[in-house]
Amino acid sequence: MTALELAGVTKRFGRTTAVDDVDLRVGDGELVALVGPSGCGKSTLLMLAAGLLEPDAGRLCVDDRLVAGGGTWVPPEDRRVGVVFQDAALFPHLRVADNVAFGVPRGRGRAARVAELLELVELPDLGRRYPHELSGGQQQRVALARALAPRPSVVLFDEAFGNLDHALRASVRDATARALRAAGAAGVFVTHDQGEALAVGERVAVMRDGRFEHVGEPADAFHRPANRFVATLLGEADFLPGRQSGDVVDTEVGRLAATPAARGEVEVMLRPHEVVFAADPAGTARVVRREFRGATYLYTLRLPSGATVRALVPHTLDVATGTAVTLQVEAGHPVRSFAGR
Repeated sequence: MTALELAGVTKRFGRTTAVDDVDLRVGDGELVALVGPSGCGKSTLLMLAAGLLEPDAGRLCVDDRLVAGGGTWVPPEDRRVGVVFQDAALFPHLRVADNVAFGVPRGRGRAARVAELLELVELPDLGRRYPHELSGGQQQRVALARALAPRPSVVLFDEAFGNLDHALRASVRDATARALRAAGAAGVFVTHDQGEALAVGERVAVMRDGRFEHVGEPADAFHRPANRFVATLLGEADFLPGRQSGDVVDTEVGRLAATPAARGEVEVMLRPHEVVFAADPAGTARVVRREFRGATYLYTLRLPSGATVRALVPHTLDVATGTAVTLQVEAGHPVRSFAGR
Protein backbone atom coordinates (compact mmCIF):
# COMPACT_ATOMS: atom_id res chain seq x y z
CA MET A 1 0.00 0.00 0.00
CA THR A 2 1.13 3.56 -0.72
CA ALA A 3 0.81 6.02 2.16
CA LEU A 4 0.78 9.11 -0.08
CA GLU A 5 0.72 9.53 -3.84
CA LEU A 6 0.71 12.68 -5.96
CA ALA A 7 0.21 12.29 -9.72
CA GLY A 8 0.48 15.23 -12.09
CA VAL A 9 -0.30 17.68 -9.28
CA THR A 10 -0.29 21.35 -10.23
CA LYS A 11 -1.08 24.46 -8.19
CA ARG A 12 -1.18 28.01 -9.53
CA PHE A 13 -1.53 31.35 -7.78
CA GLY A 14 -2.52 33.77 -10.51
CA ARG A 15 0.20 33.63 -13.16
CA THR A 16 2.63 31.87 -10.82
CA THR A 17 2.84 28.08 -10.99
CA ALA A 18 3.97 27.05 -7.50
CA VAL A 19 3.74 23.28 -8.11
CA ASP A 20 4.13 22.09 -11.68
CA ASP A 21 2.93 18.62 -12.72
CA VAL A 22 4.55 16.82 -9.77
CA ASP A 23 4.62 13.07 -9.22
CA LEU A 24 5.63 11.54 -5.87
CA ARG A 25 4.90 8.22 -4.20
CA VAL A 26 5.62 7.63 -0.49
CA GLY A 27 5.47 4.04 0.67
CA ASP A 28 4.04 2.79 3.96
CA GLY A 29 6.34 3.82 6.79
CA GLU A 30 8.79 5.53 4.43
CA LEU A 31 10.58 8.75 5.41
CA VAL A 32 11.06 11.22 2.54
CA ALA A 33 12.87 14.55 2.77
CA LEU A 34 11.70 17.33 0.47
CA VAL A 35 14.47 19.90 0.06
CA GLY A 36 14.89 23.02 -2.05
CA PRO A 37 15.52 26.76 -1.90
CA SER A 38 12.96 29.22 -0.54
CA GLY A 39 10.05 29.72 -2.91
CA CYS A 40 10.53 26.46 -4.82
CA GLY A 41 7.05 25.15 -3.92
CA LYS A 42 7.84 22.58 -1.25
CA SER A 43 5.54 24.04 1.44
CA THR A 44 2.76 24.48 -1.12
CA LEU A 45 3.14 20.80 -1.99
CA LEU A 46 2.81 19.90 1.67
CA MET A 47 -0.36 21.99 2.04
CA LEU A 48 -1.83 20.26 -1.01
CA ALA A 49 -1.14 16.87 0.56
CA ALA A 50 -2.64 17.99 3.86
CA GLY A 51 -5.80 19.28 2.22
CA LEU A 52 -5.14 22.91 3.13
CA LEU A 53 -5.03 23.78 -0.58
CA GLU A 54 -6.90 22.30 -3.55
CA PRO A 55 -4.91 21.32 -6.66
CA ASP A 56 -5.68 22.89 -10.04
CA ALA A 57 -4.76 19.63 -11.79
CA GLY A 58 -3.71 16.09 -10.93
CA ARG A 59 -4.76 13.75 -8.17
CA LEU A 60 -3.74 12.93 -4.61
CA CYS A 61 -4.24 9.60 -2.84
CA VAL A 62 -3.75 8.59 0.79
CA ASP A 63 -3.69 4.86 1.57
CA ASP A 64 -4.54 4.29 -2.11
CA ARG A 65 -7.78 6.27 -1.61
CA LEU A 66 -8.40 9.28 -3.83
CA VAL A 67 -8.65 12.43 -1.68
CA ALA A 68 -8.34 15.19 -4.30
CA GLY A 69 -8.70 15.47 -8.06
CA GLY A 70 -11.20 14.29 -10.66
CA GLY A 71 -14.06 15.97 -8.84
CA THR A 72 -13.17 14.34 -5.49
CA TRP A 73 -12.40 16.38 -2.39
CA VAL A 74 -11.82 14.86 1.04
CA PRO A 75 -11.42 17.46 3.83
CA PRO A 76 -8.20 17.51 5.88
CA GLU A 77 -9.70 15.92 8.97
CA ASP A 78 -10.79 12.85 7.00
CA ARG A 79 -7.52 12.18 5.14
CA ARG A 80 -5.48 10.33 7.79
CA VAL A 81 -2.74 12.94 7.35
CA GLY A 82 -1.00 14.62 10.29
CA VAL A 83 0.86 17.93 10.12
CA VAL A 84 3.60 19.38 12.35
CA PHE A 85 4.54 23.02 11.80
CA GLN A 86 7.69 24.93 12.68
CA ASP A 87 6.12 26.70 15.67
CA ALA A 88 4.51 23.50 17.10
CA ALA A 89 1.14 25.36 17.36
CA LEU A 90 0.29 23.96 20.81
CA PHE A 91 -2.63 25.34 22.79
CA PRO A 92 -0.93 27.44 25.51
CA HIS A 93 -3.83 27.14 27.98
CA LEU A 94 -3.90 23.33 27.86
CA ARG A 95 -1.59 20.91 29.59
CA VAL A 96 0.58 18.61 27.49
CA ALA A 97 -1.77 15.64 27.94
CA ASP A 98 -4.76 17.74 26.91
CA ASN A 99 -2.92 19.02 23.83
CA VAL A 100 -2.27 15.45 22.78
CA ALA A 101 -5.82 14.38 23.66
CA PHE A 102 -7.14 17.01 21.26
CA GLY A 103 -6.16 14.66 18.44
CA VAL A 104 -7.61 11.51 20.07
CA PRO A 105 -11.22 10.57 19.26
CA ARG A 106 -13.47 10.74 22.31
CA GLY A 107 -14.44 7.53 24.00
CA ARG A 108 -13.09 4.72 26.11
CA GLY A 109 -9.35 4.35 26.10
CA ARG A 110 -8.63 8.03 25.42
CA ALA A 111 -6.40 8.47 28.49
CA ALA A 112 -4.54 5.27 27.70
CA ARG A 113 -3.95 6.45 24.13
CA VAL A 114 -2.53 9.76 25.38
CA ALA A 115 -0.18 7.93 27.74
CA GLU A 116 0.88 5.63 24.89
CA LEU A 117 1.65 8.61 22.65
CA LEU A 118 3.67 10.44 25.31
CA GLU A 119 5.67 7.26 25.82
CA LEU A 120 6.14 7.01 22.07
CA VAL A 121 7.69 10.50 21.83
CA GLU A 122 9.78 9.86 24.96
CA LEU A 123 7.93 12.34 27.23
CA PRO A 124 6.04 9.98 29.56
CA ASP A 125 6.27 12.14 32.69
CA LEU A 126 5.43 15.58 31.24
CA GLY A 127 1.69 15.23 30.69
CA ARG A 128 0.74 17.74 33.40
CA ARG A 129 3.04 20.51 32.24
CA TYR A 130 2.01 23.49 30.12
CA PRO A 131 3.71 24.25 26.79
CA HIS A 132 5.62 27.23 28.21
CA GLU A 133 7.25 24.89 30.72
CA LEU A 134 8.83 22.81 27.94
CA SER A 135 11.92 23.29 25.82
CA GLY A 136 11.53 23.89 22.10
CA GLY A 137 12.45 20.30 21.36
CA GLN A 138 9.92 18.97 23.85
CA GLN A 139 7.20 21.17 22.34
CA GLN A 140 7.89 19.71 18.91
CA ARG A 141 7.61 16.18 20.26
CA VAL A 142 4.25 17.04 21.85
CA ALA A 143 3.13 18.38 18.47
CA LEU A 144 4.24 15.08 16.93
CA ALA A 145 2.30 13.09 19.54
CA ARG A 146 -0.83 15.12 18.75
CA ALA A 147 -0.32 14.54 15.01
CA LEU A 148 0.05 10.78 15.60
CA ALA A 149 -3.00 10.61 17.86
CA PRO A 150 -5.60 9.77 15.19
CA ARG A 151 -3.27 7.09 13.72
CA PRO A 152 -2.45 8.84 10.42
CA SER A 153 -0.90 7.06 7.46
CA VAL A 154 1.54 9.91 6.91
CA VAL A 155 2.78 12.89 8.92
CA LEU A 156 3.93 16.05 7.13
CA PHE A 157 6.63 18.24 8.71
CA ASP A 158 6.89 21.82 7.44
CA GLU A 159 10.35 23.03 8.56
CA ALA A 160 9.41 21.50 11.91
CA PHE A 161 12.94 21.65 13.35
CA GLY A 162 13.88 25.06 11.97
CA ASN A 163 13.51 26.94 15.27
CA LEU A 164 15.79 24.57 17.18
CA ASP A 165 19.53 24.99 17.64
CA HIS A 166 21.79 22.63 15.73
CA ALA A 167 22.50 20.12 18.52
CA LEU A 168 18.88 19.97 19.70
CA ARG A 169 17.63 19.70 16.12
CA ALA A 170 19.58 16.47 15.59
CA SER A 171 18.27 14.81 18.76
CA VAL A 172 14.65 15.82 18.12
CA ARG A 173 14.92 14.69 14.51
CA ASP A 174 16.19 11.27 15.62
CA ALA A 175 13.45 10.95 18.25
CA THR A 176 10.87 11.89 15.61
CA ALA A 177 12.10 9.20 13.21
CA ARG A 178 11.98 6.60 15.99
CA ALA A 179 8.42 7.58 16.88
CA LEU A 180 7.24 7.43 13.27
CA ARG A 181 8.76 3.98 12.78
CA ALA A 182 7.23 2.74 16.02
CA ALA A 183 3.82 4.07 14.95
CA GLY A 184 4.17 2.64 11.43
CA ALA A 185 3.51 6.06 9.89
CA ALA A 186 5.25 7.52 6.86
CA GLY A 187 6.83 10.97 7.12
CA VAL A 188 7.50 13.78 4.64
CA PHE A 189 9.94 16.39 5.89
CA VAL A 190 10.13 19.78 4.19
CA THR A 191 13.46 21.47 4.83
CA HIS A 192 15.95 23.85 3.25
CA ASP A 193 18.79 22.25 5.26
CA GLN A 194 20.66 19.82 2.99
CA GLY A 195 22.34 18.06 5.92
CA GLU A 196 18.98 17.43 7.54
CA ALA A 197 17.53 16.14 4.28
CA LEU A 198 20.36 13.66 3.82
CA ALA A 199 20.17 12.52 7.46
CA VAL A 200 16.43 12.01 7.90
CA GLY A 201 15.22 10.83 4.51
CA GLU A 202 15.28 7.28 3.22
CA ARG A 203 14.75 9.13 -0.05
CA VAL A 204 15.43 12.75 -0.92
CA ALA A 205 13.33 14.79 -3.35
CA VAL A 206 15.07 17.95 -4.58
CA MET A 207 12.73 20.68 -5.78
CA ARG A 208 13.25 23.78 -7.95
CA ASP A 209 10.64 26.09 -9.48
CA GLY A 210 7.78 23.76 -8.62
CA ARG A 211 9.35 20.61 -10.11
CA PHE A 212 11.47 17.75 -8.84
CA GLU A 213 15.04 17.77 -10.12
CA HIS A 214 16.09 14.53 -8.42
CA VAL A 215 14.31 11.87 -6.36
CA GLY A 216 16.39 9.06 -4.92
CA GLU A 217 18.33 7.66 -2.01
CA PRO A 218 20.47 10.22 -0.12
CA ALA A 219 23.83 8.71 -1.14
CA ASP A 220 22.77 8.60 -4.78
CA ALA A 221 21.59 12.21 -4.73
CA PHE A 222 24.82 13.34 -3.07
CA HIS A 223 27.34 11.36 -5.14
CA ARG A 224 25.42 11.09 -8.43
CA PRO A 225 23.19 14.18 -8.61
CA ALA A 226 21.00 14.62 -11.66
CA ASN A 227 22.47 18.04 -12.48
CA ARG A 228 24.68 20.85 -11.17
CA PHE A 229 21.79 22.44 -9.27
CA VAL A 230 21.24 19.28 -7.22
CA ALA A 231 25.01 18.89 -6.76
CA THR A 232 25.47 22.34 -5.21
CA LEU A 233 22.21 22.32 -3.24
CA LEU A 234 23.17 19.12 -1.39
CA GLY A 235 26.72 20.16 -0.51
CA GLU A 236 29.83 22.06 -1.48
CA ALA A 237 31.03 21.11 -4.95
CA ASP A 238 33.61 22.28 -7.47
CA PHE A 239 33.61 21.52 -11.19
CA LEU A 240 36.72 20.88 -13.27
CA PRO A 241 36.85 20.53 -17.06
CA GLY A 242 38.09 17.27 -18.54
CA ARG A 243 37.94 14.99 -21.54
CA GLN A 244 36.10 11.75 -20.95
CA SER A 245 36.49 8.47 -22.82
CA GLY A 246 34.04 5.85 -21.63
CA ASP A 247 34.28 5.58 -17.86
CA VAL A 248 37.55 7.52 -17.37
CA VAL A 249 38.18 11.24 -17.59
CA ASP A 250 41.45 13.14 -17.88
CA THR A 251 41.57 16.34 -15.84
CA GLU A 252 44.10 18.81 -14.56
CA VAL A 253 44.30 16.82 -11.33
CA GLY A 254 44.81 13.47 -13.05
CA ARG A 255 42.88 10.60 -14.61
CA LEU A 256 39.72 9.69 -12.70
CA ALA A 257 37.03 7.02 -12.91
CA ALA A 258 33.81 8.76 -13.95
CA THR A 259 30.09 8.12 -14.32
CA PRO A 260 28.03 8.05 -16.44
CA ALA A 261 30.08 6.80 -19.37
CA ALA A 262 30.52 9.51 -21.99
CA ARG A 263 32.88 10.84 -24.66
CA GLY A 264 34.16 14.34 -25.22
CA GLU A 265 34.39 17.49 -23.14
CA VAL A 266 32.85 17.24 -19.67
CA GLU A 267 32.97 18.80 -16.23
CA VAL A 268 33.54 16.59 -13.19
CA MET A 269 32.17 17.26 -9.74
CA LEU A 270 34.59 17.20 -6.82
CA ARG A 271 33.40 17.40 -3.22
CA PRO A 272 35.93 19.02 -0.82
CA HIS A 273 36.23 15.85 1.28
CA GLU A 274 37.39 13.98 -1.84
CA VAL A 275 40.46 16.18 -2.34
CA VAL A 276 43.67 15.57 -0.36
CA PHE A 277 46.94 17.48 -0.57
CA ALA A 278 50.38 17.89 1.00
CA ALA A 279 52.84 20.74 1.14
CA ASP A 280 55.45 20.30 -1.58
CA PRO A 281 57.98 22.96 -2.76
CA ALA A 282 57.77 21.39 -6.23
CA GLY A 283 53.97 21.36 -6.23
CA THR A 284 52.11 23.15 -8.99
CA ALA A 285 49.02 24.06 -6.91
CA ARG A 286 48.97 26.73 -4.24
CA VAL A 287 46.90 27.44 -1.13
CA VAL A 288 45.02 30.71 -1.68
CA ARG A 289 42.53 30.58 1.20
CA ARG A 290 41.77 28.60 4.32
CA GLU A 291 38.76 28.56 6.60
CA PHE A 292 38.89 27.10 10.11
CA ARG A 293 35.83 24.99 10.92
CA GLY A 294 36.77 23.53 14.27
CA ALA A 295 37.52 19.88 13.58
CA THR A 296 38.49 20.66 9.98
CA TYR A 297 40.02 23.25 7.69
CA LEU A 298 38.50 24.09 4.32
CA TYR A 299 41.35 25.00 1.96
CA THR A 300 41.00 26.61 -1.46
CA LEU A 301 43.73 25.46 -3.85
CA ARG A 302 44.54 27.26 -7.09
CA LEU A 303 45.67 25.07 -9.99
CA PRO A 304 48.13 26.15 -12.74
CA SER A 305 45.21 26.89 -15.08
CA GLY A 306 43.72 29.31 -12.56
CA ALA A 307 40.86 26.96 -11.65
CA THR A 308 40.28 26.33 -7.95
CA VAL A 309 39.19 23.32 -5.93
CA ARG A 310 38.49 23.03 -2.25
CA ALA A 311 39.81 20.45 0.19
CA LEU A 312 38.21 19.62 3.55
CA VAL A 313 40.85 18.07 5.81
CA PRO A 314 41.44 17.47 9.53
CA HIS A 315 42.51 20.50 11.55
CA THR A 316 45.85 18.78 12.18
CA LEU A 317 46.87 19.66 8.60
CA ASP A 318 47.80 23.29 9.22
CA VAL A 319 49.17 24.83 6.02
CA ALA A 320 49.76 28.53 5.48
CA THR A 321 48.24 30.53 2.64
CA GLY A 322 50.67 30.75 -0.28
CA THR A 323 52.17 27.29 0.29
CA ALA A 324 52.90 25.19 -2.81
CA VAL A 325 51.16 21.78 -2.67
CA THR A 326 50.52 18.61 -4.61
CA LEU A 327 47.00 17.24 -4.58
CA GLN A 328 45.04 14.21 -5.63
CA VAL A 329 41.46 13.02 -5.66
CA GLU A 330 40.47 10.16 -3.36
CA ALA A 331 36.73 9.92 -3.95
CA GLY A 332 36.39 6.20 -3.30
CA HIS A 333 33.89 5.99 -6.19
CA PRO A 334 33.61 7.22 -9.79
CA VAL A 335 33.20 10.99 -9.88
CA ARG A 336 30.05 12.44 -11.42
CA SER A 337 30.58 14.01 -14.84
CA PHE A 338 28.34 16.46 -16.66
CA ALA A 339 28.32 17.51 -20.30
CA GLY A 340 30.76 20.40 -20.80
CA ARG A 341 29.36 23.88 -21.03
